[in-house]
This record gives sequence, C-alpha cells and structure tokens, in this order.
Amino acid sequence: MSSDNKAPAKSLRLSSQLREFVNDSVIQRSIVYAKKDDGVWDQCWAAFDAFDDTSEAIVAFSGSEHGLFQKHPYLATYGLMQALVVQQDSLNYIERYLFGNDHVIDFKSKKNAPLLEIRNIRNETIGHPVVTERVKGKSSYVNDEITSCTIIRVSISEVGFEYLLWKSSGVETRTVNFSQIIAQQSECVNNELKAMLEKLEKAEKAHKSKFRGDHLARFMKMSSYDKGVLRQVAHGHILGISVLNKLTEEFKMVVAGLEARYGPLDGVPSVTGTVEVLKRVGHVLMRMRPFINGESNPLDYEIYVAYLIQQVEELRDHLEEIDNAFGSPPRKRIEPLSFERIIIRDVPVNKKVKRTKR
Repeated sequence: MSSDNKAPAKSLRLSSQLREFVNDSVIQRSIVYAKKDDGVWDQCWAAFDAFDDTSEAIVAFSGSEHGLFQKHPYLATYGLMQALVVQQDSLNYIERYLFGNDHVIDFKSKKNAPLLEIRNIRNETIGHPVVTERVKGKSSYVNDEITSCTIIRVSISEVGFEYLLWKSSGVETRTVNFSQIIAQQSECVNNELKAMLEKLEKAEKAHKSKFRGDHLARFMKMSSYDKGVLRQVAHGHILGISVLNKLTEEFKMVVAGLEARYGPLDGVPSVTGTVEVLKRVGHVLMRMRPFINGESNPLDYEIYVAYLIQQVEELRDHLEEIDNAFGSPPRKRIEPLSFERIIIRDVPVNKKVKRTKR
C-alpha cells in the first residue's frame, strides 16, 4: 500500500474549509437553516460529518503499514470499499443541501467516470456480491446485466485484490488496485469540493455587494438635544414624542435591513449578539409608548430612557461592524446638529415657539 496519502488528506482540509465557510456565511447558512423544519439543517451537518469520518478512514488506510493486512485483510478491504462509496454519498448530500435537489454529482459525466467505476466495483465485490443488478429491478441475466462475484482470497494484499465476475456470457477476472482507486476518487472529490467552495464564495460576494454603501449605522442616531427632549416625553413634550416616534420607525428599518442581509435572524450565529440587543431595544421602545399619555410614573420613564440610550449606542456599534463586514466601512461619528438643537430651547408644550435668528 502506498504511504502517500496527501490527496485523501487534502479532502479533509477542503471539507473543513467548506464547512467553515457555510457556518460563517452571511447568506448560505440562513438558506440551509430556513429548511430546518424539513430536516435539512441536521442532515447537512450529518453529511459533513460522514464525509470527514470516511475521509479519515481512507487517510488511515493510505498511510497504514503492512500490519493492517497481516491482521485483518478482509476487514481492511471491506472497510475501504465501503468508505469510498459512503464518502461519495455524503458529498452528494452536501451538494444537494447547499444548492438544491437539482444540484447533485453527475456520476455519468466524463470527469466523474472514476467515481461510478468505484461504485460498481464496491457493489460487485462487497456490496452485493451474490446478485449485482446494473439497473435494480430492470436488469436481465441473459444480457450480462446481472452478475455474481467471488473474491480470490489468496490475492488480497496491501496492493489490492482480484475477483471473479460471473455472468451469463462467462466468467471474467478483474483486478483492483487500492492506491489507484483512492487517487482517482480523491481527485474527483477534491475537484467537487473546490467547485462548491468557489460557487459559494461567488454567491456570497454578489450578495454582499448589494448592500455595499447602504449603512445600517445611519439609523438610530441621537444628538444630545434628542436625548434631552426624549426625557421630557412623560411630561408631554411634543418634540420628545417626535424623537421617540423617529427611533421606533428607524428600529423597524434596522430589523428589515438585517433580515434582507441575513434572512431569519435566529439562525445566524454571527449576529446573535446583535439580535439580543435588538430585542432589548424593541422591548424598551414598546414599554415607553404608554408614557406619552401620562399613563405611568415619570420616574419609571427616566429609567427606561437611560437604558434605551445605552442600548442604542451598543446597537449602533453592532451595526457599524455589520456595515464593515458588507464592505461599508463605518463612517466617522459626528453628533448631528439638528435644526431644533440650534434654535430651540426646551420649549413647553402648548406655548408659542419663539425662534431666534442664526
């Protein structure tokens, strides 16, 4: 057996890269998570695990010493052939779950011909050695579409084995070389993994580009004056009510903007902290509404305002990080100089406003 296991080891590295990319993706993780109720979420990660497990088995087989066959020649042979096919199946599932049911490995294509041949060898030798049908339920023995197999025991070694294939037209001797089929499968598998990774990277880049320059951190800004009049809402200050309404509307815009970027927010680990802050801000804004009509204690309102200001600042820090992740570097924060801040001094409600010249 060849000690060169670089190709199968590369499969593990590429699988790890693909797994990490999906897990950290802005959009792809959300697409898979959205199908969680159909079992796709769990099945996708189970497919990744199965692929890695079989890859580990193939790497171990490729790098093992002669002792493996001296002790367990049949176990090693059956184990490798089964691992190769399960690796193919798990890769097929990964592709289906990431890109849809129509996106699966084309085993009949020229580039993947070795994969189909390996599947056939496994089916003939250790999968269905007694009866192997080319097309299940539709095969004909007289057309050599149904075969039976006998592995030549004395031929089993770390290099490979020979087997007899019995069919209607006669018997045929075939040879399996372990190093050859491992190298062939590794090349096909690695090409598929690289193609998937490139496709996801392209889609991720295109998705992010749609929001480049669209800054979420432009929302929820509060000047010192805004904070001041906001504290007067419980006393009927009309400008404070206006600020509260503005924050409420912009809060809705932030939620909509995040969902446009990530999809359902509960399935995105990269914005888990942001979602928690959003929940707190939304809750406080809702609890502050009754104070407009003087329905609650003004002292309680003061506590809400202080907490809201703190949470809005934290939210805007999160939004700046998200803007940066989407290729929109955070702008330098400049406290807005509103018209009211320049010309109005804490005006009581229901009194004529006297405006001063600039």
